Amino acid sequence: MVLLNVGSFKEDDDGLNWFDIDMEVTGPDDAVVISATALLGDNGHLDLENNRASSPYATFSTTDELVPGNYKFKMTIYDKIGSGKATQTAKFTLE
Repeated sequence: MVLLNVGSFKEDDDGLNWFDIDMEVTGPDDAVVISATALLGDNGHLDLENNRASSPYATFSTTDELVPGNYKFKMTIYDKIGSGKATQTAKFTLE
């Protein structure tokens, strides 16, 4: 999942931004397939042009072990300096 032009993020005393991403995939019966937090860690501490992340993303690869059905991919991006956050959800079907 890719988000476009996310921001505006706050700057720290050095003029750097710091954001991170969480993701969660749930499957049939709302069972959690994967949940990952702070995917960027220190890599999200950088100087963003215009305090905006142009195309932050998170990925998930399916496996043969997943049962067919309806799934939901949720991605949350958040400002570690400020208090802003945005969440996007997408549904997909495995056949």
